[in-house]
Amino acid sequence: MNKPLPALALCVLLAASCATQTPEPPTPDAQTLGLSNNGISESRTLELSDSWTPISLSASIASLSAVDAYGSVDLDIPSGRLAEADFALGDQVRVTIGDRSYSMPLLPHYRLVAPGETVLVAWRDSARPARIAVFYGSFAERSGLFSRKPGTDRPEWTAAEPLPIPVGIELERPGAFCENLHLMDLVRSNDRADYPGLSDADFANFRPVVAPRLRPGALFRSSSPVRSELGRNRFADDAARRVGIRSVVDMADTESAARAADGFAGSYVSTLPAFHRQMGVDFTAPAFGADLADCLRFIASHELPCLLHCKEGQDRTGFACAVLECLFGATPDEAAEDYLLTFRNYYGILPGSPAEHALRATLLRMLERAFGLPSPLPRDLTAPARDYLLSIGLSAEELAALKAVLAP
Repeated sequence: MNKPLPALALCVLLAASCATQTPEPPTPDAQTLGLSNNGISESRTLELSDSWTPISLSASIASLSAVDAYGSVDLDIPSGRLAEADFALGDQVRVTIGDRSYSMPLLPHYRLVAPGETVLVAWRDSARPARIAVFYGSFAERSGLFSRKPGTDRPEWTAAEPLPIPVGIELERPGAFCENLHLMDLVRSNDRADYPGLSDADFANFRPVVAPRLRPGALFRSSSPVRSELGRNRFADDAARRVGIRSVVDMADTESAARAADGFAGSYVSTLPAFHRQMGVDFTAPAFGADLADCLRFIASHELPCLLHCKEGQDRTGFACAVLECLFGATPDEAAEDYLLTFRNYYGILPGSPAEHALRATLLRMLERAFGLPSPLPRDLTAPARDYLLSIGLSAEELAALKAVLAP
């Protein structure tokens, strides 16, 4: 591979299976993009009638270890087991967990649904456990199946009923979410050589946070400068050193976890004052708001420029930066452009593509939900952003202090 992996429609197979779709421009074939999707059919003939062959599969939630830090829940079956049972990506399925029942799509990634929606994920890696997730949310808490123990830095969970919990999966409507599949499939590499068209900073998703009334060079954002699993930490750390970062807000890890990361020792950021918090991804949750307020208090009281990051610099960082950009005069479209830049850096999202439109809509929906506003959003979101920050726990004095240090 000699160029960034493109984020395009899943593959031309979908054009055949989704007869009602508008044809897309020609794209690389599925093997070129690595879209084997563990054998799960992407070309089921759409027959949205009242009759089809019933399909069902049994699984369970085996233990507390099935719940990840963000409240997604792994089942005790590999993703490939769904293919063996003849489920297809894009199907609508009925998932029964104990005495609870949910309707959701079967898709290869949680990003193929709108923020706040639930999805059964069958990963491309057929051995990886199938997962129930809420995009920008916590299925564990929303379902009431699990609750997070209070007063813990790292999420620890308690179950509402004895484990294991039986899970049943039934076909509810074949191919109902084929259109979601057609939107995008995000594929990225962690190898620097695969992105010859990007600078080192862009490869690390490192850049300034920009808004009309935000002091230039006061805030920067990036992927993690200490976690090596994305292959980007050295580039993020070097960029932080070159621009003279003076403080760090880490929204991905506790302090102990950050110090234990294999890229921490000897890094530039290890010498700087830092605030660490392992935040979830449900930006509507009170805990997320309280954590974000603490992050902003740290920024207001420490030397600038400050670097904001999570693991990828994508979701938690993306939302936090969008709110700050709106507070300092950015329009919704300007905030969305910054959010999209992350996906161009990682996945080669093309301007005007279905993926770009879907991702832009994702950020706008996030702001609508956070600010309690209908669509379309007004161009000036200064007041809604201010009200949101007050609602998550910042006092008027703390907000004034934040604006004072970040204003030109």
